[in-house]
Amino acid sequence: MEPIVFECESKVFRATKKSLSLRTTIPEDIVQFLKLQAGSKVKWIAYIREGTVTVIIKKKTES
Repeated sequence: MEPIVFECESKVFRATKKSLSLRTTIPEDIVQFLKLQAGSKVKWIAYIREGTVTVIIKKKTES
């Protein structure tokens, strides 16, 4: 089975004036694929290897 690849761009904004955190929008294709809704929780996983960062976003399931 071939992997599904989404290539999207989104702009990053400062979360608040005093915060170092940043915000971005989850692209619509990803929202639909993960079946996200307002209020959904997501889990971010970052793999860093040899100067390359790969980020995985997963819909957090209630447990």
